[in-house]
Formats: sequence, C-alpha cells, structure tokens
Amino acid sequence: MTLRRYEPNHLDQLALRLLDSCSTLRRLAQRSREQKIEDFKLNDKKALEWLTNLELWIQRSEDELEMLVIKNRGTRLARQMRVSDD
Repeated sequence: MTLRRYEPNHLDQLALRLLDSCSTLRRLAQRSREQKIEDFKLNDKKALEWLTNLELWIQRSEDELEMLVIKNRGTRLARQMRVSDD
C-alpha cells in the first residue's frame, strides 16, 4: 500500500468528486420517481462493498488526522514552554 500526501485542496477535490456521484444517484432516484418506475434493478454488491471500504478509509483518515493534530499541539506547547523557561 502506498501512502499519498493529501493537502486540504486534494481532500476538497475528492469530496467534490463524491458529491458529484451522490448528485447523479439523487437524479436517478428523482427521475425514476417522476416516471413511476418502481422496479429499477441494479447490481449493487460491488458499490455497497466500495462504500463500506470508503467509510472505513474515511474513519481511519479522520483518526490519523486527529493524532497529527494532537501531536502538533503537543509540539507547539513544548516549544512555548522552552521559550518561556529561557
């Protein structure tokens, strides 16, 4: 597994891409509702598996970011304490 660097803008781009997909799904739902199509069959096994994996990835990412935030906060506090001791 290769770790990639994610800057805030890259995360925003990923979020917008997901929102575009969500918008398309909502459009499909609305269109089928408007046309009274109640029996719209799709093979969703892979999509549901993908979504589960994506949700897990997002949760792990959130946890990792929180750890970095805590680490950075501790580093800044330690630096401030050293400066105030001098």
